[in-house]
Amino acid sequence: MKDVIPLRILYINYGEPSLSGATSTITKIIGNSRKHGMTFDVLEILPKGEEGLVSKFKEISDNIDEHIVIRLPFNRNILGKFYFYIYKSIMIKRILNEISPKYDFIMGAKHEKNINILFSIPYIQLPLWKFYIKLARVSNPIEALFWLRNAYSFYQYSRISKRNICAGVILREQLKNEFGIQCHALDPPGGVDEESLRKSSDITAEKFDVIHVARLGLVKGTRDAIWVMDKLNRLGFENNALIGPVDVGYDLEKEIVGRSIRYLGPVNDGSKLYSLMRNAKLLLYPSKLDSFGIVVAEALANGLPVVAYDIPAIRHYFGECKAVSLAPLDNREELLKEVLKSLEHRDELRDYATECGSLFSWDATTKSFRDILDSFSAND
Repeated sequence: MKDVIPLRILYINYGEPSLSGATSTITKIIGNSRKHGMTFDVLEILPKGEEGLVSKFKEISDNIDEHIVIRLPFNRNILGKFYFYIYKSIMIKRILNEISPKYDFIMGAKHEKNINILFSIPYIQLPLWKFYIKLARVSNPIEALFWLRNAYSFYQYSRISKRNICAGVILREQLKNEFGIQCHALDPPGGVDEESLRKSSDITAEKFDVIHVARLGLVKGTRDAIWVMDKLNRLGFENNALIGPVDVGYDLEKEIVGRSIRYLGPVNDGSKLYSLMRNAKLLLYPSKLDSFGIVVAEALANGLPVVAYDIPAIRHYFGECKAVSLAPLDNREELLKEVLKSLEHRDELRDYATECGSLFSWDATTKSFRDILDSFSAND
């Protein structure tokens, strides 16, 4: 076995990270980095009152050599967002000019050593003036201008960059065909936290019939999940729950008012989330857009059958699993039928689920990440 050349990487985090697949991937890669010959430093630029990556995900602190926090004296109101943008555009360049020589790669800034990780297709539409009007309608003219500038700048930069990494082969094809962006695919793009899996069996969790775990909103099909749960309630499956952070602009309270559906909030503790999965009967995941579906792999590893919409990423990674049932996209009636069918056969599906979930590990994702970095080094 050849010696692994050590790599030193700087990860730059801007503001409080959300609970998402992207955040999970970053934290798990950092957490597994040392065994693959990588060391990470983390530089955080935090507006007033916001919690950083290392503070929010304390489990990665042991895998970081240096942690630098720059606390800005303003919050993210409209004026604060303007200063935040200026800081990112000007001051970060000055900082990197001083510290970049000691790093092999930098993540999170436009720099000759930068690598991009793309977790979804760019939030950009042409012509730009129509896109701006759309943004302004859901926010305000000033914030829309910042959104447009950031989105288009990232889109242009990704198109010319030769160091793009993307979350899986399905996203790679979408980026290439729809946006002309070339990237190297993480394979697998996500995994299951083995430590949380071990600890979950020691936690006593409330039992639910069906759970929907996601970044709650229209993209992840939360409205369709609520519709199905409402129907299930009338059929005797009365203990159903939603888990996860709520998308900005999505009125979850309005969606579930008057319905017998629990909202458990975001569950940051992996062991607690896995225990909830272990004690449920089925995961309902009608996502309409995904590059992988980490929560599907996690549910399967906990013996939980899954019903989802038939979208390319879910079909590619989980379509062969007998514990995963797929319904045609946007067809709520078929979604309900698949849920009822899986609930009827849930006991026999559990073994299939566990077997499928064992195929995905964060160690394999980190190895894939390291292999891609080695290919970048070889081409320098």
